Amino acid sequence: MKFTWIIVFLAAIAADVNGILNKSFGLRWLLSVSTEESKLKEERPLCLTQQCKYLAKSLRESMNQSVNPCEDFYEYSCGNWPKHNPLPVDENRWNFLVKAERKVDDRIKEIMEEEAKPDDLRATKFAKMMFKACLDTDEIERIGLQPLVSTMWRPGGWPLIMEKDEWDQEIYKWQIVDDYYARLTGLNSFHDVQVPMRYLIYNKRSRLFVDTPRLSAKVDRLLDFDEIYVTNSEEDDHEEGSQERGSEEWPRSKEDDEFEVLEKKIVKKNINNCTIHGERISEKIKTMKKHVIEIQLEEGTKGAVMQAKVDNKRRYLERIVKSWEHDLIYKSDSVEKPTETNSGKNHERMEDTNNDLYFDDDDNESEGIGADRAEYNSGGKIDENDEGNDNSNNAASGSGSGDYEWDDEDDNGSGDYERDDEDSSGNGSGDYKDDDNENRDDDDSDNSDNYDETNKKDMEVENKRKMYAEYILNVSIALSEARGVSIPRERLVEDIGDLLKFQIRLLTYIHKYKKALTAELKALQNRYDALKARTENGKINWITKVKDAFATGGVEIPDDYVLTSADGYIKALTKLLDRTPSRIIVNYIHWNFLSKVIHATTKKMRELYYNWDGKVPIRRTNYCVEEMNAVDILGYEYAKRYLPEEVLQATSDTVNEIQREVEYRVKNSTWVDIEVGDIILDKLIYAKKQIEYPKSYRNITVMKEHFRGVSASKSHFENMLSIMRYKKWRNLKTLFSEKDASEAFEERTSGNFNPLLVNTMFSPWQNSVQITAANFQQLLFDFRQP
Repeated sequence: MKFTWIIVFLAAIAADVNGILNKSFGLRWLLSVSTEESKLKEERPLCLTQQCKYLAKSLRESMNQSVNPCEDFYEYSCGNWPKHNPLPVDENRWNFLVKAERKVDDRIKEIMEEEAKPDDLRATKFAKMMFKACLDTDEIERIGLQPLVSTMWRPGGWPLIMEKDEWDQEIYKWQIVDDYYARLTGLNSFHDVQVPMRYLIYNKRSRLFVDTPRLSAKVDRLLDFDEIYVTNSEEDDHEEGSQERGSEEWPRSKEDDEFEVLEKKIVKKNINNCTIHGERISEKIKTMKKHVIEIQLEEGTKGAVMQAKVDNKRRYLERIVKSWEHDLIYKSDSVEKPTETNSGKNHERMEDTNNDLYFDDDDNESEGIGADRAEYNSGGKIDENDEGNDNSNNAASGSGSGDYEWDDEDDNGSGDYERDDEDSSGNGSGDYKDDDNENRDDDDSDNSDNYDETNKKDMEVENKRKMYAEYILNVSIALSEARGVSIPRERLVEDIGDLLKFQIRLLTYIHKYKKALTAELKALQNRYDALKARTENGKINWITKVKDAFATGGVEIPDDYVLTSADGYIKALTKLLDRTPSRIIVNYIHWNFLSKVIHATTKKMRELYYNWDGKVPIRRTNYCVEEMNAVDILGYEYAKRYLPEEVLQATSDTVNEIQREVEYRVKNSTWVDIEVGDIILDKLIYAKKQIEYPKSYRNITVMKEHFRGVSASKSHFENMLSIMRYKKWRNLKTLFSEKDASEAFEERTSGNFNPLLVNTMFSPWQNSVQITAANFQQLLFDFRQP
């Protein structure tokens, strides 16, 4: 049986397994242990059923008995597997586990391709209709990209692939476009109204969050996380002394303090997972800060070492960007190169655009983000002089003057990384005076190693950004062709450069600002309004945004509803929107939608999507099940058809028997001390077992609720949008569940138990053994084999 490994693991806790032999034959066989005493008492019987013979034959055929197992055990045990089990053409690997997975796939396809029966659940009928539409790739190709184009043109069209002056920014403001896609998919571009699983897991209760937005596939690869987390750590240190007495604060509660501790744990875990070299880089930063302080005292220049690195990084990336521009503009053979006269001008224009894309972010990391943070952390006050100086950009339309730049003023919020604008790099070479001659050689060596490592990471990030820009370019060209409108490649590249610059800045804010505060909805709006957006682009009606998320389900949220918001991110977002032209913001919103849905269209779009995503589904069947969010209803139908009740009972009895035996052995152990024994017993006694499928599958009332509100049709694209809306509403309605906290927790977390997955798992945070329905098939399970 597949779940044998879980049982063996539990039994191993007892260490001395000899006592287990006094129990049933099944356990002695399972643990494969024997003693002379047991041999005398009872000879082990030989299984002669057809199932046992077939299993023995399969194992024996896979062995290469001509090899000495002491020299190459793998070849001895599996050497002849490829001979009797050749790799199928459409597979990357082939073993017992994969064969079992393909058997499950075939069974799912068989269930879904059957005609709907009168007694089928409504959710099953909908799933079958959506599954057929998803598998019909011929129809998807016939329709082409017109569904995408039509969808994008309802809120005014994608400016990126429109003629000049075709897009009306006065009518189709970014807020209108964002609301349109939120109604269509349940997702906003710059925030996400959700009930997060992480809060439910740790607190056993639900809470509404206005969180950072749901990101598209793999866009985090556009960032260097080492830089973000190191800079964030420095800013956190500086932030502690930035609060002024009397600063306006959100109302706090005991739950807020608990959540803050939780958030710190999550952030710490993210840092450990995402930054491979973070600790080493942080130590180097601390060393450099020591030298920076010495330089400040002697020369009055701040951040000389860091600025020298930024300058070196800029020069390094400038060379890459020049080649990147050339590749993007001249890559297609079908595009004629501009004449000599225009070539230099176009190249100069593109160079300016892409220099802004990559190098302004580095230059202004201290002045822009650091100053913003100091501003917000001192009570969210806006510098009146700063506001007065920006009147030139205060156009009612929110597009400002069209410039896309970051304020270079110094608010003393950047700590040791503050720049001197008159002489930002000292003598221009990055050199600086250091009287600590004893350690200088070691520091130079460390800096050299760090520089090489930084360059390597910069190259990786730069390649990802180039790949992403080409991804957007290819999608935009395909859509412009579907429209029948030809847009100059140079203009596409320029607009994509602006879009990418904006997205990188947005991603940086998402990962940099982790502060979350709890308040009433109207307090969130008042707090945001106090930031005094300078343009229409910076204005957001949060009350309407949150209420609209619930309106699709016919639920009203009062203005005094308490929720938690991503406070730090929201404050930073204000300036980002304020200083960005409307065209760039709307271009990004459309692209954000496209990047989530293009895989539901033509083969070409799927290829572009998976080329960036890097994960290509082997079978269309698997893709369709995942896209339809149909694991629960398919798992229900699978279990009903292939798993009789006696299988569930037999498996449950086996796990219980093992659990009791391990408990007995721990209690009678002579080598486990009392404290450790109590810990093991607590975990063992209170361990839960999830066998075959979630408990909700046995409740027909619950199963009838699946896909309620979903509209299924013959269009795979429309079905996918309907599923996206359904998933969002299913998440939000947990706020209003009449079930107690434990029941709600059980319902939400049951989604992590996928009955169609061929595997056996242990969930540490649920303390449960999970033996899925898909495991109960030959050769993994059979009543006629021990």
